[in-house]
Amino acid sequence: GGWGAHFDLSNPASYIIFADQEDPNGNQVYEDAEKIEIKTLPDGVTINSLSPLSSTNTLDIIFFPPDPVTYVNASPATGAQITLKENINNSTSAVTVNSFGLIDVQ
Repeated sequence: GGWGAHFDLSNPASYIIFADQEDPNGNQVYEDAEKIEIKTLPDGVTINSLSPLSSTNTLDIIFFPPDPVTYVNASPATGAQITLKENINNSTSAVTVNSFGLIDVQ
């Protein structure tokens, strides 16, 4: 399996780190039993939007080392974006993940 991050618009102040343990190659989606840690965003910072958005308003990004294999919502990745909002000044920043798993902040 691989490692992943689970984002949920109904919990905009945190995200979940998980181990995709289903089968040898995982099933490329988050399940509650796979939760490793809940990460809380800094005060005043929330998840504003996710892309692509699943039908359950979530986004799962899974990395399979050592190869640069990345899945987004159970499909081979073309890319993903998490937009964070700083709620005092209403400014936003986009965190992007490309198909190789490269993470960038814009």
